[in-house]
Amino acid sequence: MFELRHIIIVVLLAALACACATSCADERLEQQSSERLVASVNGQPITQAEFEARFAASRSSLMVQSDDSLSELRLRLAFLDHLTSAELVRQEAQRLGISIPDQEVDAALDQLSSQYPEGEFEATLLGRGVSLDELRRSLRDRLLTERMVQQVVEPTIKVESADVEALYNAPIEQYTRPRSVHVLQIVVKKEEQAREVSAQLQTQVEFADLARAKSIAPEAGQGGDLGWVEPGQLPEQMDLAIWDMQPGEVSETIATSYGFHVFKVLQLRPASVIELERVRPQIERELAEGLVDEAWEVYVDQLRAKAHITINESLLSAGTGAK
Repeated sequence: MFELRHIIIVVLLAALACACATSCADERLEQQSSERLVASVNGQPITQAEFEARFAASRSSLMVQSDDSLSELRLRLAFLDHLTSAELVRQEAQRLGISIPDQEVDAALDQLSSQYPEGEFEATLLGRGVSLDELRRSLRDRLLTERMVQQVVEPTIKVESADVEALYNAPIEQYTRPRSVHVLQIVVKKEEQAREVSAQLQTQVEFADLARAKSIAPEAGQGGDLGWVEPGQLPEQMDLAIWDMQPGEVSETIATSYGFHVFKVLQLRPASVIELERVRPQIERELAEGLVDEAWEVYVDQLRAKAHITINESLLSAGTGAK
């Protein structure tokens, strides 16, 4: 929009002529400006330069490629949809007095850069054509969306007990604890050592004490305690051995690439269904996440329905190579 010019009226005809000239000039400037706008969201412009820079950075980071101009146009339309949604969220957040301080953006940027070896973060951004300012803007958009979800959407979400029970019961298998066995092991390098271990176990020597003294396995310090093991967690040779044993029984020597093993089963635990109350918090979180996602989509759609959005499709198509 252009500011109104304050003109001192001296001669009526001169003033009218000046107003006409100013109006014509404004119309030409406005036409030139609109030609450079990919979209407008409630009067807030998204320029072609801004769109192309952000689209190129997004494609580079996601390694997205298209095979033809139609696919390219779909990509550009989808990304413009993302930008218009982000702008709608920014505008609504401003109306509600919700903002993201620079310190939070800095912290998010530091956390992201800390995942890279020294010097590689900046090189990665450069290689992908992403400026630091663009990254900060994207981080701020993400944080703002999260804050809006937390303050606007999540308070409206209620998980019903009936829904929790329905998810728990269908399918029940996902809340079934498989059978397991509590087992100890001793591992030695040579078969002769394994025979000596087996012989000593025939006496009154405690398996755990012998494991601490003889075993080369990592759990030797814990008396060879492997804890509770479920089917398939150990190599097949070991798995076959321990599942044929009863509590208190000691296995024959089993040779593997790790060495020579002797096992003792302490306790067997049959498969069982985990009680609802133990998994209720987990189920409630899963259901709440789904409800929040759905509610956020509805919320953004409502913002979009009330908004005035214009799109210059000719500029979008211009970047696809389509004629």
